Amino acid sequence: MTALDRIVSDLGTRNRWGYEPDASEAERLGLEVRERVRLRPAAEDVVPTALLVVDGQNDFCYPEGALFVAGRTGDGARGDLGRLAAWGYRNLDRLTTIAATMDEHFLYQIFHPAFWLTPEGRHPAPYTMVSPADVRERRLVPNPAVHTLVPPQRRDRRPAAEWVEAQAADYLARLAEDARYELTIWPYHCLKGGSGQNLAGILRQLMMIHAFARNAAPVLIAKGDNPWTESYSAVGPEVSRAFDGTPLLDISAARPHATVAHILRTHRRVVIAGQALSHCVLWTLSDVVRLVDAGEIAPPAIYVLVDACSAVVVRDAGGAVLVDYTESASAALQGLASRPYLHLVKTVDDVASWPAWGEGAP
Repeated sequence: MTALDRIVSDLGTRNRWGYEPDASEAERLGLEVRERVRLRPAAEDVVPTALLVVDGQNDFCYPEGALFVAGRTGDGARGDLGRLAAWGYRNLDRLTTIAATMDEHFLYQIFHPAFWLTPEGRHPAPYTMVSPADVRERRLVPNPAVHTLVPPQRRDRRPAAEWVEAQAADYLARLAEDARYELTIWPYHCLKGGSGQNLAGILRQLMMIHAFARNAAPVLIAKGDNPWTESYSAVGPEVSRAFDGTPLLDISAARPHATVAHILRTHRRVVIAGQALSHCVLWTLSDVVRLVDAGEIAPPAIYVLVDACSAVVVRDAGGAVLVDYTESASAALQGLASRPYLHLVKTVDDVASWPAWGEGAP
């Protein structure tokens, strides 16, 4: 049994919250794979190919997580992750780069309960939907604690309380105008420095073994720490400017080499998977299509691993479904797949049979 066979056969025991891969062991395994299979360095790939994993983090991937994406099966993201990791090991020789996006949040962000207060001084419950009317009629108001988060470069220099009120109202209005989702109050998740923010252990192990086996640096794409906007898409925040014109910069803006746009421009094939299909994966794909339609990038061949993504399904304590985004996500994905460069595929399929995979290959 080869090193890769041993790794794949043991994925089930390691696909869990708390699994911590050892970098030295990953190096040993990666070098063993390189020697046995005689893998060339990734820099020599004639057709650069990237695997982009959207938010494969503990809080989304495991039942212990704050925002486990269970899907309709109940095992959703955990099962997706196992299939994705096995696929990644089977295709190490085809992957030039493995990149992973990571939600990074603070307690006080516009989509967390602590940001808002009811007239009684309470925080709204998770999964509360917030409309422009809720703010206009003051059924919810920003918590005074967020006044300290007002950008220092705000142009009008008005008092912080006024800036916050104006920004919250403008943000909700912009979401409505752009036909985005209504603002959802999510449970506290992917908090910076917490175990829930970490990439799932088997994904980190895959990235490290690939790095050593192919002599290639993994890429981490941070997103989501601006308190004034959601950042479902890994391309950029939902709203990029405040009401006064000041930019709502995503943290990745300072690292141009670690962005989705850079991955798209430097690879001829990009395989996408992750969580949740109905939110971060779908909005990332939507923004990629927008960039292509606007002529900002020439599209690589894009492949979405549909059996390595799940939609958000929210159930109550008794198991009854409260919210199910499965159908709407599937319909939106099918619409995006009408583009000739975007293909829906599965991990069980031989990549050589994927549409346009062989075009330009040696």
